[in-house]
Amino acid sequence: MGRVANWVSSRDEQDAQEFFQILMQTFQKVKKPHINPILSSLKNPPFHKGAPIKNAEVFVELKNPFIGLAASKIACITCGYTASLSHYSTDCISLPVPRKKNCTIYECLSSYTVIDQLDDFRCRKCILTNSISENNFLINRLKAEIRDYQKQINKLSNHSSSENMTDKIGSSDKLSDKLNRLIKLLNHSESTLENIIESNKKIEFALKNDPELDLGDMCLSKKSTGLSTRQTMIARLPQLLCLHLNRSIYTNTGDVVKNDCKISLDPILDMAPYLTTGYLDTRPLHPISSISKTKDSASRINTDQQNSKFELISIVSHLGSHNSGHYYTYKRIPYINPSDNSKSNKKYQWYRVSDSDFTPYDESSVFNVGNAFMLFYSRIE
Repeated sequence: MGRVANWVSSRDEQDAQEFFQILMQTFQKVKKPHINPILSSLKNPPFHKGAPIKNAEVFVELKNPFIGLAASKIACITCGYTASLSHYSTDCISLPVPRKKNCTIYECLSSYTVIDQLDDFRCRKCILTNSISENNFLINRLKAEIRDYQKQINKLSNHSSSENMTDKIGSSDKLSDKLNRLIKLLNHSESTLENIIESNKKIEFALKNDPELDLGDMCLSKKSTGLSTRQTMIARLPQLLCLHLNRSIYTNTGDVVKNDCKISLDPILDMAPYLTTGYLDTRPLHPISSISKTKDSASRINTDQQNSKFELISIVSHLGSHNSGHYYTYKRIPYINPSDNSKSNKKYQWYRVSDSDFTPYDESSVFNVGNAFMLFYSRIE
């Protein structure tokens, strides 16, 4: 894959998570050009001269086992509006690591799914509501201007033949110029009023039926819409779960340092609390889904259909500072022959890999590595 993706060989050490992302992107690029010809040859093999094979549809494109689906919700605290949930695929979940001495992997997952407050997001529904309010203000002002112009025009028209009025204006030409100018102002105000009323109708329609409706280049309110909340949860679990523990801390001086929080791990990870269920809550201060509230109901269908438990199979740890250090990999390898495990009932052995060094490692020590940088889990069938 390195040759196909034009990887450049280098002695410089790469960030493990960045390398994983490059690997996943390369896998997608390498896979796509080959899958279609394979499927085509399976449907119509060269030696087959009859009709196309009827069961050719059973051959499907191989899926990346790391690909899962995340769900994100942004809701407005001011009006309670929530746009439709956005879903996006992910092959690695990046978890924030709390700034403290010790924590558990579950605390990191809870930080990932926590409800955050946003002060820079502009709610679409509030934008439309504010636009209608601002337009109504302009409509009332334009109506007042139109009434004033009409009064002035009527006054000039009624006295245009009056000699005294003509003398006051100075001449009939000046009177005519002033009258024409007022008529132009009146026409402009009436045209502007008509456009704003028409715009308001479209905005009101969108507000009532679909706030996300595309209104083109229509001028909308620029007013701030207040606080909103954002939350992300997992909608569909992958077969192989990759967790990246983000240990970067940005200081007030702009420097980046490493968070050395020691993270305790468990051999079995239950992702159920972080999954969306069939019941989706759109309220801004409530989570997207809540298992506890939907227990024993049909709304748990999503978590019931996919097993939420994973077993830890590999750890990438990092020793050193943010800008330098060394990576170690801990890998669980199953025993091939029963005789390999005559002293215990274990089904596998953990090893620590450091460059070319491959050393057996005690399982209890693996779970207390503490400086984990990436975790790999396999879903329990």
